[in-house]
Amino acid sequence: MLSKLARFSSTTPSSALPEPQPLNLPPQLDVSLAGLSRVTGGTLGVGFTAHLGGRAVFLKTHSTPEGGELLRREASLLAAAYGDLLAVQSIVCGCPARRWLICDQLQEPGERLLLSDIQRLVAAYHGPLAQAGASLSSESFVDFAALISAGQAALDLLADRSLLSSERTHWLADILGGLGEAAPRLNRLICHGDLGPRNILQAGTRSVAIDWEDAFLGIRGYDELYWLSFLENAPLLRNGWRRLTDLSPELERGLLGLIVLLKSRIAVDSGAHRNHRLSPDQRLGEIVGLPLPA
Repeated sequence: MLSKLARFSSTTPSSALPEPQPLNLPPQLDVSLAGLSRVTGGTLGVGFTAHLGGRAVFLKTHSTPEGGELLRREASLLAAAYGDLLAVQSIVCGCPARRWLICDQLQEPGERLLLSDIQRLVAAYHGPLAQAGASLSSESFVDFAALISAGQAALDLLADRSLLSSERTHWLADILGGLGEAAPRLNRLICHGDLGPRNILQAGTRSVAIDWEDAFLGIRGYDELYWLSFLENAPLLRNGWRRLTDLSPELERGLLGLIVLLKSRIAVDSGAHRNHRLSPDQRLGEIVGLPLPA
């Protein structure tokens, strides 16, 4: 989410690289590329599916020069989390030079996932990422404190534009203060940072988290809360949920509010909020009205 915040809030537009030409890749890989098809969607990257030497693969590259470093880190995280499952490659080629991530092609989930499925998914990648700590120690990860700072900036912007009621503004200010006080006491671990339904695919019977460009040093339970923040998962929240973090129940619900606040800022900066059924204030009001986690 932080990369999207940076992209949509920036006053300096990023320069775009030329349209990628994945057909130039075969000499690098020493195999033939066939059945190339563009994948729609994606905020920071450009994706394709193809067959590489008879193997169904996914290829991803970056659309801006600064995206190359994010893609390199994403490849490292994907390999660390799923090295036993996906054949992940990361190469640089072309003119101008650009990085490519190549891995086995994945499938859409066959069934709608439950919170218990998401908890298993998160636990399944936290273990390997923790074990790969030494190899990932040189990576530059944004800290959880940056999320709180981004929340304060989002609160100021939405309040200044009269998109939040005074009641909601005061609640969020208290929550940000509480999260700031609690943050130093919480253990850090690498979080995916953008674990939405579209970023979860399937390899056989196993769920896989893709698109790791928003990975950061978060806290236990953050990724699960981020997944719960999507409107399609709202019934799970209204029915009550068991605590996922080491925060107090009030602050855990508040962290959910912070996530929705940041999503609201992205929607406002991008203009997408004009087409939303609920205003930012109404959406955050729903969070305030949720039962506290047990």
